[in-house]
Amino acid sequence: MNNGRCIGTASNYYCNCSENYYGKKCEYYKDFNKNMRLECSMPNNCKVACIEGWSGKYCDNFSCNNYKKCKNNSSCEISNGKIHCKCNKELFTGTYCQFRCSHPCGNGICSSQNNVVKCICKYSYTGVSCNKMKKKRLILEKSYMFRFKIYLLTIASIFCIIPIFLMQILWIKNEKKAIDFMGINLNENL
Repeated sequence: MNNGRCIGTASNYYCNCSENYYGKKCEYYKDFNKNMRLECSMPNNCKVACIEGWSGKYCDNFSCNNYKKCKNNSSCEISNGKIHCKCNKELFTGTYCQFRCSHPCGNGICSSQNNVVKCICKYSYTGVSCNKMKKKRLILEKSYMFRFKIYLLTIASIFCIIPIFLMQILWIKNEKKAIDFMGINLNENL
């Protein structure tokens, strides 16, 4: 059937099916999608099964139900259309949570890179177990707040200096008028 070639024996027969067909007599068409696989116990005793992470008649339901790769009581989660294992970050790491952290990562997370397990510390912590606080360095030149304060002080200084400067000019002008006034009065009496 369906261009299959059947070979019989005295008690049984089997068929070598053409591409995309399977079954004892090549009666089933492989209407596969990328999430399906064919499981065969004998050359033509096959059934369609879903690959890990997929379920349903046509293997079109994406779920963690059939996903068995997550180890050490980790949970399966789906994000951005992909399955990931969610590890207990203090105890296990790796794609499938297969690596045990050799020591707790107090203020960080346990991570494996190239099968080497180590702690990745939060910003202000350091050390093998992320238990030492980094010394805070105040880098004034690169600090946004420092630059803001300099600008603010400059503007405030300008607003303070200008009135003082104007008051000095006015005071000098008033002094000159007072001297001129006194000079005029002296000349009139002579």
